[in-house]
Amino acid sequence: MPIWGWANFLVPLFRSYPTPLGVYAQPDQYCVPSYYLGVGILALGLLSIVAMRQRRGWLLGALVFGCLILALGNNGLVYAAVKRVFPLLGFMRYPVKFVMLPAALIPLLGAMFIGHCLSVSKPDWLALRRWIVGFGAVLLAISAFVIWIAFHYPMRGTDAQLAATSAISRAGFLIVILGSLALLRHIKRPGLEKPARLGVLLLLFLDVMTAGPRPNPSVPRWVYEPNLAGKELHLDPMPRPGTARAMLNAEAESNLSVTQMTNGINDVIYRRLALRGNLNILDDIPKLVGMYPLYFRELGEVLPALYAAPQPPTALMDFLSVSYTNVAGKVTEWGFRPTHLPWVSAGQKPVFADGAATLTGLTRADFDPRKTVFLPLETQPLVAVSNSSPVKVSVRRFSPLRIELEVEAAEPAMVVIGQSFYHNWRAYVGGNATRLLRANHAFQALEVPPGRHEVILRYQDRFFYCGALISLASLILWIALWFRPAGIKQVSSPAEPKSAR
Repeated sequence: MPIWGWANFLVPLFRSYPTPLGVYAQPDQYCVPSYYLGVGILALGLLSIVAMRQRRGWLLGALVFGCLILALGNNGLVYAAVKRVFPLLGFMRYPVKFVMLPAALIPLLGAMFIGHCLSVSKPDWLALRRWIVGFGAVLLAISAFVIWIAFHYPMRGTDAQLAATSAISRAGFLIVILGSLALLRHIKRPGLEKPARLGVLLLLFLDVMTAGPRPNPSVPRWVYEPNLAGKELHLDPMPRPGTARAMLNAEAESNLSVTQMTNGINDVIYRRLALRGNLNILDDIPKLVGMYPLYFRELGEVLPALYAAPQPPTALMDFLSVSYTNVAGKVTEWGFRPTHLPWVSAGQKPVFADGAATLTGLTRADFDPRKTVFLPLETQPLVAVSNSSPVKVSVRRFSPLRIELEVEAAEPAMVVIGQSFYHNWRAYVGGNATRLLRANHAFQALEVPPGRHEVILRYQDRFFYCGALISLASLILWIALWFRPAGIKQVSSPAEPKSAR
């Protein structure tokens, strides 16, 4: 969040610029187009903190204030200091995400204040009403100051007149909402109380909905239909999980990041044909690199080699089963790469090296993934294979949790699987457990003995099963407690003397 970002809680379009699709956003803000909650909700939430004088309000207010300070990121002093003490705080790519908790807490505080206003005694209400009027006047003065800043310190690409219009319209809602809250105290007729309260809620809703264009533009449902791009691209053979992948090259990624369209339908279709982000999932087309993916550390060290140079290493692309990549200068046209390997290959000669040497070797011009596989140095005593050899491999099943292969080898051989190495994968050869090795720094390999064997890889997360059993046991316990029979009421015996009233 920019240092002036707090002003957007009062004036949603302050220093915001229009995007080609009609959405307004802050400069250099890529996470949320708007965190405006409504000036009425903001006023009620702040009044709950300063006027009610309750510890729970102060606690929630301190949490809100702390989150808003942290949301400034490096623009404020607190985030950098806290991050030095707690480095794991940096796992969030955008500190502005800290506004998500205030987005839930401020409406809760506002609801607490409305309930307090409707329940206090008349003398307390008179003091509370002065708080409402005074605090409303302060927020109006701040809005006027924001307008002054918009005109006297304009930002390139933004419209000061737009900010002024936004501030004036929100000021109007603020006056009406706070005035309506004050009037609720004077409505005593039973038939009017509920409609009047619903009217206040409607004003709060309209405050948010009329703050500007919709934060997220919409398109017809059909543009997200499955296999829409696959039919238009005419990829033959089509990449499928377990066989091949597509890859956007660096040029295409760069062009897509700056391409802007004013029509939402065209924008989505264009990006679908380019397999942008995670849109490839709609067409069941696997590809390298997605939208905000979570990489294992080793995989995150391999993939940058594909984008470090204008021409990615051909051998590494072959190993990663890249069968299609963008034609030069054309984002939505795909060129076939006949040299790609399938996800499962076999017969390579193991070369034992440390991590740095492996990463270097994967990008060398003489690397041949058909003949060579890099294994960690510490696995050398565990591997009997010393040379490359011809091996027949057929994939019978390839799913996210289970891979079934049939392997035929004349001598001990390596089988390499081009998916991420992770300790929860278990390998079995002929029904017997075998060690799964880390191959080519971030992927999988195993050794098979001579002969024809069934090879199975299963994903088995024992901690997940333990957690599921604990959750199930907890659910059963809570259900039992909920439906437990009521306790037997003890009745004094007739022989017992009754206590004096």
